[in-house]
Amino acid sequence: MNKKKYLWIIGILLVFIFLVGIDFVLKDIWQKDIQEDDPNEFIKTQQNGERENISEKIKNAKFEIEGLEFTNIKLSELAGKTNLTVDVYNGNSESKGDIELRNILLDKNGNVILEMGSYIGNIEPGQTVQISSSATLDYANAYDILIEKK
Repeated sequence: MNKKKYLWIIGILLVFIFLVGIDFVLKDIWQKDIQEDDPNEFIKTQQNGERENISEKIKNAKFEIEGLEFTNIKLSELAGKTNLTVDVYNGNSESKGDIELRNILLDKNGNVILEMGSYIGNIEPGQTVQISSSATLDYANAYDILIEKK
């Protein structure tokens, strides 16, 4: 009878030690996840409270759709509203426009954070216009962007 009791106690202790070990391992993994998803990693806060995205991938991104050049991409958040602005230059010899776009914000792992729509009206040859999109939540900490024709 005593032998059975000792085996039960040893078994319970082993299970306890196993669970404590798993807890330490999982805490370490969760802590790394929290550190990797820093909500301010690509953010610089301005004096007026605006949170400006400083990701090199977004800052240096350039796209071309139907001869239109998309540059000078800026992503920011102010008062809970995310704003995206992009300069569009028409390098064609003819007017372009009436183009619907998808602006896709991505995280470091290439996952879609947000997809916003925008529209380009008529742009004359040699003209530059600015398009903008906004969202009512804070998505300013994106890592990369894709701009595609809808």
